Amino acid sequence: MIMSRVLLTSTFTDDPSIAANAGAMSATGARANRAVYALVLAAVAFSMPSTGRAQAEAAEARIAEGSLPAVVPTVDPRPRRLGDSLNVDNSQEWTPQLRSGSRNTRSSVLEGQIRDARRALAGGDIMTPETGALDRFRAILELDPGNATAINGIADATTALAARTTKAYADGDREGAADRLAELRAIDPLHPAVERVSQLLLKDSQIAELLTAAADATEAGRLLGEDSAKLAYDAALAIEPEHPAALAGLEGLERLMLARAAELTRSQKFAAARELLARALSVRSDPEEKVVAQRVATDGAERVMFNDRRRQVQKLADEGEYELASQQLSQLRALGYSEPASALENQIKGGQLVLAYAPGSTVEDQARADGKALSREAVVVPRGRFLMGSPDDEEGRSEREGPRRPVRFILPYALAPTEVTVGEFREFVQATGYLTDAEKSGGSTVFDPAAGGVVERKRVSWEMDYRGRPAKSSLPVVHVSHNDAKAYVDWLSASTGERYRLPTEAEFEYALRAGSSTPYWWGDGAPKKRQENLTGERDQLEGLRWPASFRRYGDNHWGPAPVASFDANPFELYDMGGNVSEWVEDCYQADLSRLPKDGSAFEADSCELRVLRGASWASQPLAARSAFRAAARPTAASCLVGFRVLREL
Repeated sequence: MIMSRVLLTSTFTDDPSIAANAGAMSATGARANRAVYALVLAAVAFSMPSTGRAQAEAAEARIAEGSLPAVVPTVDPRPRRLGDSLNVDNSQEWTPQLRSGSRNTRSSVLEGQIRDARRALAGGDIMTPETGALDRFRAILELDPGNATAINGIADATTALAARTTKAYADGDREGAADRLAELRAIDPLHPAVERVSQLLLKDSQIAELLTAAADATEAGRLLGEDSAKLAYDAALAIEPEHPAALAGLEGLERLMLARAAELTRSQKFAAARELLARALSVRSDPEEKVVAQRVATDGAERVMFNDRRRQVQKLADEGEYELASQQLSQLRALGYSEPASALENQIKGGQLVLAYAPGSTVEDQARADGKALSREAVVVPRGRFLMGSPDDEEGRSEREGPRRPVRFILPYALAPTEVTVGEFREFVQATGYLTDAEKSGGSTVFDPAAGGVVERKRVSWEMDYRGRPAKSSLPVVHVSHNDAKAYVDWLSASTGERYRLPTEAEFEYALRAGSSTPYWWGDGAPKKRQENLTGERDQLEGLRWPASFRRYGDNHWGPAPVASFDANPFELYDMGGNVSEWVEDCYQADLSRLPKDGSAFEADSCELRVLRGASWASQPLAARSAFRAAARPTAASCLVGFRVLREL
């Protein structure tokens, strides 16, 4: 059987309507189309355990009855309309055939001008006077008013210019965005992109002016009150809440004022110190700090200073500023602070030790199993901040990927550079005699080329690959449940004496993005080189191809590849955005609204579903985005899912 296109979608997509895209079936392609529906049903059933399988069973009955539509041709027919088509699939526009001898000089001129205008548009030349696409299409209209091709061409040129304007801003090219905006405004002042980009540029300009004013006010000593640095920072935050520079500025004001209060206290100017401390505690709204401020009136000046400084040291430690916290704690001791602070001191020392790990470096632990030493490596992921989830305008976004929220990691952590392999999982099983959920239940899912998709199969275990054959040790282990992954990390912790666990959902996305904010860690669209094991247009297996795939991309794999077969991301981690999807620690929730801002896992009393992150070898492009989330039962096993471990530092 040779098939030009077969639908294969992510096992974890939540869109039941994707089955409608499977296409039609011809008399010769009936068996292949049933395979397509089998794959879609397996995908939906695994993603939504209760309703998905019911839908699958209903559709299987339709397959058996032979009530599916005919196969869609491999090559789509040309658009059946006059004028420019949208050319979404690169098809040529349809135009009627002209009879021989019917062409005249005027039509020849029009054809030539249309051809030149299209070439200019295709080449990206929109605004060049006379030779650009816009002027050429306008000239056509002057020669032939109402010409549909010219009207559509002007609309396409305007759309392309709007896209350039938006992209320039997204790429951080503010000057270029302003230039393109002026061009777009001259063409179509009412275009939605004009208002949108204008507002963004205005916001950036306003914030920049406010930050400059705040810096000038700080240098002049105007920290609070009228025309002060605080008012400027507050105004910037009113425009963009959580703006990092404005937040850092308020923190700097508070620390500056607290430092001045400490100097006044050491100079025995207690009244002035108390007043400055009270004002410093009003810089940012913190209920606990306000309580301290109210105690100033009754406590002795030295006691106030000690308490405030102690709290500031604790705050610095909680924020990961361990060096500064250590310095201020030493100063506090020198001023006579004698109360016990062993917990704080241990926190500071522990944090300093963790920060000694350089980002990108590796930590290695030794475990023992059956009398032999086992080695496990993990890569240090730097601490930092990021926006979790997808922006509202990202293609393919669903409500479960929002609302977008800032997450901050105070400390670095170490993540295994690859997914756990079959060989590594075998060491665990041999050491413990562990029996996986798939072995207990009697099977898992495998990819069946004859069926054209993922099917349930008995007697499938972790020792097998995605097709149910004996797996090589270098392949990522699949057919393992969330319960199995938890058992593995618990054993690894006990064997090494270190703290191993599954990564949280936030930790996984942060490490996957590796500093990026684009839909994929490598950017937009298909990878430029072999960077992940994904659904590529050039991949095929026994005549099967991906219909929803990355265009002009191929990775030479159908099914999981041996770990680390592709490029690492900027955090030196492999297969984060492909190969197999991975279990993480969190209980699944409908969106990100309740997710902790410190990057820890979301837990619930009843956890019917666990989260899966990262794309698999069978994920369609929209499901391979960094923000994509899926879920499955903790006992579920599949040929698409594995896991990797996190090592706390």
